[in-house]
Amino acid sequence: MFKDHRLGAPGFRADHLLLNAVAALALDRDLAAVASRRRVARGFGHVEPSTKLRWRTLVLGTMPAVLLAAAVLRSLASRRSPRAGTRD
Repeated sequence: MFKDHRLGAPGFRADHLLLNAVAALALDRDLAAVASRRRVARGFGHVEPSTKLRWRTLVLGTMPAVLLAAAVLRSLASRRSPRAGTRD
């Protein structure tokens, strides 16, 4: 389960592993659950401004593009098929 390359990784918190293991072995289940909690920074890491702009454009532009495509398809479909209620 734990390999040397994973234990040596910069993001791996060996101190948390040790404290959680000791808490699980030495304390009651409820106290071990409280002792193993750690503060975690909320949010995301640094995101480049160009990446933010691309995601923002994608998110904000998707719905208008879908509505425009639906309108064009509906317009093309109505031109191809005659309406049932009209007479020539």
